[in-house]
Amino acid sequence: MKIKKKGLLILLFSALLVLAACAPSSGGPAAGTQTGQPAAFPDTVPETEPETEPETEPETEPETEPETEPETTPETEKPALPRKIACVGDSITYGVGASDRTKTSYPVLLQKLLGTGTTVRNFGRSRAYAINNKNEEYKYASDASVAYTETAEYRASLSYQPDAVVIMLGTNDAYVAHQNTDVAAKFHRELASLVKSYQALSSSPRIYLILCVDRYDAAVRKKNLAELILPEIRAVAGELGTELIDLHTATAPYAKASSGYYTDGIHLTDVGYELMANEIYKSLTK
Repeated sequence: MKIKKKGLLILLFSALLVLAACAPSSGGPAAGTQTGQPAAFPDTVPETEPETEPETEPETEPETEPETEPETTPETEKPALPRKIACVGDSITYGVGASDRTKTSYPVLLQKLLGTGTTVRNFGRSRAYAINNKNEEYKYASDASVAYTETAEYRASLSYQPDAVVIMLGTNDAYVAHQNTDVAAKFHRELASLVKSYQALSSSPRIYLILCVDRYDAAVRKKNLAELILPEIRAVAGELGTELIDLHTATAPYAKASSGYYTDGIHLTDVGYELMANEIYKSLTK
């Protein structure tokens, strides 16, 4: 009998626990639910901020200085070679002393250096002086001596209408300078007059004055050349704006009998004329 009562108590206690669990809370039905109905789970999952990669600065190429072409100094354009060259002078221009003046005078050798695009003509005249003794009182070495401006070669050189004129006169003027007076002034005037006659040509030639080749035929003539003639050639070149070619310095080391460059202390051999041609070529093409 006691056991039965004990079992009933247990059943009753269990029932009370169930009732208590099912009873609504004192706060009333939950918001958003109907009374007597169990609360439902929301239809959607609440939105959340998507996870993102941490922001990073975009990768950029390192800034570099723009590439520039290296600065270069523009080359100075060389003047075009003259098409027609007149070689004006005395017996050295003519080619006295050469083994064959038609092959080894300096104008012929210059022609070979310049090639077919240029024509070089020899207007040299033996015994020619820059000083015209019709204009200035001046004693020549002989009756065969002549002022260059009185020659057919001079007139032909003008008619040629050259693009360039290469002039070497003064060797004969120096030959007798010690027998004359006021040589430097006379030579200056006559050489300047000659240059101006070429500058007046319609072809407007470029003028090249040559400082005469050195000599060793006589000490007094060597001195006359150095002290009375060469300074005036320099002066005329400066005054009239001509080019100057220094063949005196170029030939000075060879102005002796043993060099093989001279035949008689004044005129040159083939090797001497080759030296002349090379030096003039350098000036024409620089």
